[in-house]
Amino acid sequence: IQTFLNFISFYKKFIKNYLKIITFFTNLLKEKLILPFNFPIKTLKTFKKLEKIFLKTLILKYFNNRLLTHIKINML
Repeated sequence: IQTFLNFISFYKKFIKNYLKIITFFTNLLKEKLILPFNFPIKTLKTFKKLEKIFLKTLILKYFNNRLLTHIKINML
């Protein structure tokens, strides 16, 4: 779960209601999990919901030099 959350956190600005959707996952991480762990049905439904969002949302686009472009950098 943690690995999955790390992966999708990069795309959170593209996902509407991101925090609301992943709340169930973050709550699961707070619990003490015993292995082997069986996912509750709600967990699987949430995974499927995020999968649909990824498939229907255009996250990456081809660069168009005719559009206004902003470059942001992080200076450490």
